[in-house]
Amino acid sequence: KEPTEEPDEFVQRVTSFGDIIQPHIKKMVIIGALVMAGLIAWKAVGWRHEKKAKRATAAYVTAMKSVEAPVIGADDPPPPESPIAPLTYPTEEARQTASLTALSELRSKHGDIALAKLAGLTEARLLLDTGKYDEALAAFQKFSKTSAPEPLRMAALEGAAYSLEAKAMANEDASASQAGLEKALQAFANLQPAEGGPMRDYSLYHQGRLLITMGKIEEGIAKFKQVLTEQPESPLKLTIEARLAYLETGAPAKDSE
Repeated sequence: KEPTEEPDEFVQRVTSFGDIIQPHIKKMVIIGALVMAGLIAWKAVGWRHEKKAKRATAAYVTAMKSVEAPVIGADDPPPPESPIAPLTYPTEEARQTASLTALSELRSKHGDIALAKLAGLTEARLLLDTGKYDEALAAFQKFSKTSAPEPLRMAALEGAAYSLEAKAMANEDASASQAGLEKALQAFANLQPAEGGPMRDYSLYHQGRLLITMGKIEEGIAKFKQVLTEQPESPLKLTIEARLAYLETGAPAKDSE
């Protein structure tokens, strides 16, 4: 009797594995195709995002060039010669108009990019400078609610209060102007109500300014002195001391800010 031939172990394992996966081959092919499609889509999204970010960066740079461009009128000396002609504007109004247009385009086309969102603070300041107080207020308030760094958000809150103040001061109706100043006063108080918090000295200083503008001299002086008490090393110290010297003695003092 011929001895029974044992099957090769490797061949047997491969055959068994083939028998196991045979019913699942179709599923595996589908899953593999989905994985490949996912990887391709992920790469495509990354490429598109990178391309969009580059366009947003270019638009941001263009807008900032306009914002920072010098105003050179007909009677001003020309800019120094350069291989690349510098961007200039004949008037401040022309510069502001061009800058607001560029920033508005940046916001509308690339508003979901973080860099474009940061430009919102610059746009708000320009709106304030051009006397568009309601638009400036809305822009400052919107920026203050973003995820921007805290110093920038605090600056936006200060800008919102400035917008209320400027609008109130521009109102020719005395009662309406006074009511507007009350709103601005509260906005400056809300800038930093906590003792020791960031921009606390600016919050108190602005409140002092407005109280004096509103005719509440003693209350304004008290706010100024509060700054010197809470933050004796505040960068506003010299400005406040000059104002106090004038208010308390009537002697004119040069304001350092």
